[in-house]
Amino acid sequence: ILCLIHIVMMISCLPSEPPEPKSVQFGFYQGLEVGKGQTLTFDDLVSELESKADEMLSMGATVARIHPGSSYVSFAWNRLLTASPDDGWALDVSSTDALFLVAYEKHIQIIASLSPDSLYETDDYYPPEDDVAYQKYVQAVVERYDGDSDFGESLGLPTPTDPRLAEALAHYKITYWQMDNEPDYRYGGRESYYEGSVTDPFMDPAQYLKVSLLTRDAILKADPAGRLMFGGLAYGGWGEDSEAFALQYLDDLIQANCGTFPYDDLSIHWFPRTPSLRVWEDHLREVRKRVGSAMPLWITEASISATASIQIDPHPEVVYNSSDAHTCEMTQASFLVGFFALFLAEGGSVC
Repeated sequence: ILCLIHIVMMISCLPSEPPEPKSVQFGFYQGLEVGKGQTLTFDDLVSELESKADEMLSMGATVARIHPGSSYVSFAWNRLLTASPDDGWALDVSSTDALFLVAYEKHIQIIASLSPDSLYETDDYYPPEDDVAYQKYVQAVVERYDGDSDFGESLGLPTPTDPRLAEALAHYKITYWQMDNEPDYRYGGRESYYEGSVTDPFMDPAQYLKVSLLTRDAILKADPAGRLMFGGLAYGGWGEDSEAFALQYLDDLIQANCGTFPYDDLSIHWFPRTPSLRVWEDHLREVRKRVGSAMPLWITEASISATASIQIDPHPEVVYNSSDAHTCEMTQASFLVGFFALFLAEGGSVC
């Protein structure tokens, strides 16, 4: 079967709020995700999220990274918008409030993904049309979930009427804000890339950098202790020079920002075709050369297939083939253990 375990692992200190930090915290990507295409009341959503949180905790997982587009609950701008620009860009945070309440009461650390647009099928220009409105959205969301008595009312968000929610908002916080998801994949993971040339500028390093800097400034305005995380370096382990493409994306982004990496943390996604720890080790060291030994690294998605063949939508030409990888469930499990052990050993200090 395809291994659906997506582990979130961190090698840097977490905030001092509950839960008490451990030397290594991990979670399951999609552990708190609820299927889209349904209508849930606040109480129903809380109930469903509580059940999922209990499943996470039963496995010792205490971190949940929220994808910007794959779940009912999303922190992405277009998923929270309820009004047009003419109506003041109003936001509905009831679903993220429900998630935050459950995270507080279950002692789960949230990594939230911010995005101007989570609709992955679009080829539109990635940066927002209105920079001021976009930054207001980021500031409002961060202000609401930064663990103080300002719940973002001055930025148009409602005063919480549920006493449990009010307590959560005043005493818990989201510190880590991931900048969207897999920018190198969304830029290069198109037919033009597999044909050998990338011609579509959507989410290219310059576009992604522009949105990142807008986002960082808005985060810090709301919460000076807030941290911006690079949104998951996705290419790697696929063969066909995929590692080189990912590293080139990093190089171009750093060059566009005058030689510096403008993020507080960097996350990596790793879905290799073959269970090679050597490829992973080499890639990790190349990333380190670019961002420095002090940069906190995360893994927010990782796995390897143990099936005969899996096609990756929307690119059916990309196939994981275990007959080439010699992958079975035992190899799959062995690789993942070595994969994370190597990450901890090579990644820097562990709290």
